[in-house]
Amino acid sequence: LLYGGIVGAIFGVLKGVGFALVNATFIDHLRTIFLLGIYFGAGFFFLGILLTFGIVILVWLGLLLERMFFHRRKMVNKNTESEIEPLRISTSSSENKFNMTSLSRLWYVLLAGVILVSGITYLGLLPEFKLLIPKSTLQLLFIFGLIQIMTAGFIFILIIIKSHSNHGRNFKSIIVLIAILLITIIFGTIIQNRVAIAWQKQQQVINPVETAGVTALVPQNVKTKVILFAWDGACWEIITPLLQQGKLPNLQRLITQGATGRIKSMRPTKSPVIWTVIVTGKPPAQNGVFEFVRIANIPGIPEEFPITTTSELTPIEFRLFPVAEKLGLCSMVQNQQTDRQVKAIWNILSEQKKTVGIINFWNTYPPEPVNGFMIPHFLDIHAHHQGQITYPPSLYAAISASIPQELPITHKQLLRYIPILKNKPALVLPQGKEEQELYQFLVNLGERWDTFVARIGKQLFQQLHPDLLCIYFEGGDMVSHKAWKYYYPEQFWGVSAKEVALFREILPNYYIFLDQQLGEFLNLMDENTVFIVMSDHGFHAIPAWKEFLYSRITGPYISADHYLAPDGIIVVAGKGVKPNSQITSASVFDITPTLLWLFGLPTAEDMTGTVINSVFDEHIYGSIRKIPTYEFTKRNTITSTTRQVLTPEMVEQLKSLGYIGK
Repeated sequence: LLYGGIVGAIFGVLKGVGFALVNATFIDHLRTIFLLGIYFGAGFFFLGILLTFGIVILVWLGLLLERMFFHRRKMVNKNTESEIEPLRISTSSSENKFNMTSLSRLWYVLLAGVILVSGITYLGLLPEFKLLIPKSTLQLLFIFGLIQIMTAGFIFILIIIKSHSNHGRNFKSIIVLIAILLITIIFGTIIQNRVAIAWQKQQQVINPVETAGVTALVPQNVKTKVILFAWDGACWEIITPLLQQGKLPNLQRLITQGATGRIKSMRPTKSPVIWTVIVTGKPPAQNGVFEFVRIANIPGIPEEFPITTTSELTPIEFRLFPVAEKLGLCSMVQNQQTDRQVKAIWNILSEQKKTVGIINFWNTYPPEPVNGFMIPHFLDIHAHHQGQITYPPSLYAAISASIPQELPITHKQLLRYIPILKNKPALVLPQGKEEQELYQFLVNLGERWDTFVARIGKQLFQQLHPDLLCIYFEGGDMVSHKAWKYYYPEQFWGVSAKEVALFREILPNYYIFLDQQLGEFLNLMDENTVFIVMSDHGFHAIPAWKEFLYSRITGPYISADHYLAPDGIIVVAGKGVKPNSQITSASVFDITPTLLWLFGLPTAEDMTGTVINSVFDEHIYGSIRKIPTYEFTKRNTITSTTRQVLTPEMVEQLKSLGYIGK
């Protein structure tokens, strides 16, 4: 058990240090790395003991069964008239020495195996982390993984050498200890050096662009207006059959008039991360938004950690933070707009005297001063019932009375999505936990908020006429997570015919509902408007075994995910768009550069994407110009006096969608 605990502790230290390295851009001293290593080591020490105890029990049961059946059968077969010689257990010192030596060798094999797996894991993450962390941190992570693999190889070689040698164990232990100490010293020096470099780069002030660059900001076209209809989670797999059935007339109208295509998403495929990429044109390594939440209030550590993950399985520590929070060892806090390190499209346009309207986008609390208006994401509205919830502050009085409240869900509200209720109004719907979550996300968190967003967006656009309106609808994403298996029951195990009859139409009917909201905004277009409908990602079914595990045992109750970054949709119509054209090779990085070009502004060289100009008439919008950056001035921002800790309701919502660990 002690060996198991020590192996677990070493693995935990490696995970803790690795976690700190992934977030090294945000650490200014070595103490944080050291403490995180200690904390993770302590946690995995107990986990190692627990796992070892389980293994010991299994081995003991196996030996017991072997003795009860196989050994007894062997003795019976050998039974003769002579007395059976009883089983003897040798207690000679030589045999005990051999057993202890074997046990010691097993300990070193386990130790080397854990270090090797950890090193390979970090090297395997490098391709996925290339957009998430700076190059200097990638180099550090590579060194970290390489040192672990070399250490594991050294221990394996030592085991082989000592297995053919008669030297004492003390010499071997000293050699291993010296090797580990040397590696620790070398690695610590590298950490200190690399962290200092990363921190210095983080603190560097960007030099102003040359006067020629500033002059180039003068817009060439001042009449264009853009409506960006952000439809989270929309995918062609659901849309195409509905278009063929004529059930999405408003989207069909846009498709006929304009250009369509797929838009490449990115990992981690999480809404706050991708929508920040969309509105900045820059990857998380530049924009600073990595996850839904940040980790704060770790004892002895002043920093907040913007968790950096690309997989639902790695790093392991991300799944452990909810447990640590329950033990009072940390807090999960909301991302805020101040966590974004660069300007968004609304900051740039406001500086260039363009008017903007931003509604319900992620990471917009506290709302920034813009040349127009801003209403933050509904989770922030839920969490903040006082203070500056909108920009301008006076706008809150106009919308507060219509902010949706969570209410009991009635048959009438479900009628739109479950048509069988029309003929059977007295039908009693299933009320299990999975079904109740489905109704909750469908009505209270989906329809009510999307209806509110559409109504407020339409009113403010008609009153204030912003040059750019960005309006975000999240209900489609939430409903897809919950209702996918009823629309594609053949992809899962154990979906009953009754469930399919009841819930199959929920997902397509929600698409129909959002198409109706889309129609309200199409009526606001004029000859100078460009209308963009897009999603951040599509969806795919999770493996049937995992859905069965979630729905029957562990949760969260989801049947579809977007972990593999499936393509989203993009439809563009309006001023200068070529009808019936195809958008190819578009990505989520291309939206901000394209918007800048549509408004007659140059794109920035420090943005990752390119302009989607192939479907536009370039005679109207002109050639593409570039400047080094738009970060030559600091953005005008507001800092919240307090960091909002996630409320239990918000935590449960994120957990139930599978975004943070249960």
